[in-house]
Amino acid sequence: MHTNDGANVQQWNDNGADCQKWRIEDLGNGYCKIVNKNSGKCLDVNANSATAGENVQQWTDNGYDAQCWKLVQLN
Repeated sequence: MHTNDGANVQQWNDNGADCQKWRIEDLGNGYCKIVNKNSGKCLDVNANSATAGENVQQWTDNGYDAQCWKLVQLN
């Protein structure tokens, strides 16, 4: 249950741990930030990269675009 900046985010079987729980906070204009319950850190794209396959990690809230997410409904 890593709480450090740069800790990798990966999919895993549900075990009910706080490290698997996230809250969504509205940023306005259709965007949100996603915050981990265990660490209090934001879901973040490494180096604010737009490159396919770039790592997703947790990082201290810094307000950068790398931590802004847009949720879309799929039908």
